[in-house]
Amino acid sequence: MNPERASQIIDFKGVHHRGASFTDIDALLEYRDRAYVIVEVKYGDKEMPDGQKLAIERMVRDFGKQGKSALAVLAEHHEIDIQKSIYLSDCDVRSIYTSGEQKWRKPNTNYTVKQIVDEYLAWVDGKRR
Repeated sequence: MNPERASQIIDFKGVHHRGASFTDIDALLEYRDRAYVIVEVKYGDKEMPDGQKLAIERMVRDFGKQGKSALAVLAEHHEIDIQKSIYLSDCDVRSIYTSGEQKWRKPNTNYTVKQIVDEYLAWVDGKRR
């Protein structure tokens, strides 16, 4: 990874069609042709924009329609210093959306992204912890 390139902003201005515009996703994992994990990370309690939320929900549902399990994770970090890296694994999970439930919900316990992804992929593998 090149930190200097990663800090460049990709501006989506001017790239839209009939009211639809692009959004970014912070992380996407395709797992063994059976499951997907989508992660969006926000600073503090910043909300996910409605359009981004809708796009992620639709992707999760579409993966489910294709017979793949999918998990979307909304996570947060609290690093104030913009010069410091944010470690995805350590971000706190705020809510999840699955292809099975198709609604956002707060997990039953506090998780980091690494913990919830590990548990989810163990479930996908049939090794529920």
